Amino acid sequence: MTSLSDPAPFAALSARLLAARSATRALEAWCAEHGIGDGAVRARMVPAPPLPPDAEALELLRPAPAEVLRHRRVVLVRGAVALSEAENWYLPQRLPPGMRHVLETTDTPFGVAVEALRPRRRTMHVAFAADGLLHRAVVLTGAGRPIAVVHERYLPALAPAALPASP
Repeated sequence: MTSLSDPAPFAALSARLLAARSATRALEAWCAEHGIGDGAVRARMVPAPPLPPDAEALELLRPAPAEVLRHRRVVLVRGAVALSEAENWYLPQRLPPGMRHVLETTDTPFGVAVEALRPRRRTMHVAFAADGLLHRAVVLTGAGRPIAVVHERYLPALAPAALPASP
């Protein structure tokens, strides 16, 4: 396992994520470039009791009294390789019914499911930790309406130092 006490192995990935409209699309490109896993990035649901949002998430999303805030815990994978773990709080009422259905019934990552809304991310926090790269972000529609808050941990398998050397 790669130690991330030195943030250098993850610096390029972090920069890519910060510049991306979709973390999932950035991960797909990163994995293709570095030969990590195969196929599309998928969201493997992690069964767990819903985690209540923190004060920051509530402030960023500002749900209306009638809006229900949903929690989704996933591991993003490409083939057999775990790429990241994410906690996602989202407001399904701000999504078209088809998108809600996809999120509730398939392994489609959030960023892919909401792609038609032209989402963009505003990152609130980045940290390099021994067990991964941490990002906290709010996901906004192209029109600037907040639809989700994500807490992501990008796993050491993504760090270039953890990748096998080229032959």
